[in-house]
Amino acid sequence: EYLVIEQSRTAILINAEDIPHQSVPIIYSAFKTFCDIRIFRIFGNFSKPSLSDWLRVSRLLPVELAMAPDNTHGKSSADLALALDAMDLLFNGDIESFCLCSSGSDFSRLARTLTGFGKHVIGIGGRSSCSSFAVSCESFIPVQDLLEDHGVLLSCVIRGEAQAQGQAAAPLRRQPARVRR
Repeated sequence: EYLVIEQSRTAILINAEDIPHQSVPIIYSAFKTFCDIRIFRIFGNFSKPSLSDWLRVSRLLPVELAMAPDNTHGKSSADLALALDAMDLLFNGDIESFCLCSSGSDFSRLARTLTGFGKHVIGIGGRSSCSSFAVSCESFIPVQDLLEDHGVLLSCVIRGEAQAQGQAAAPLRRQPARVRR
């Protein structure tokens, strides 16, 4: 059985420091076609010159830029801001599905927690992403593949026609995480 999130209330949360800005229109298009996007938020320190292209993206698409200033030199706070926002949405929102876009291994626990509460989780990140993040998501798509196929696999995953784990499409192997209360 494949994961089906078509028609679900969805939150897309992106770490701008890990995901190329060119992928955002593809992600938006795939989810907008098949889901009810409730939250589309991008986290990062947008005062950095390296993230200036995200300002252009925010003018072209209905995304919210969430400023996450670096509180310590060389240490980004975007990961923490994204995780806190996801937990807030879990407990205070009506979100059914999450798309977590990051290459950080920090999101393994977040993905397991969200699925443990019955939420669907699609991960998008670099091929070099920590394998624990990839397997913690119900489906994981390398951002390089997303850019190469222009979102075809992502659209199939959303519709329940495929389950992406790395580069191979495979049946869903959902094992809900235990959640401490």
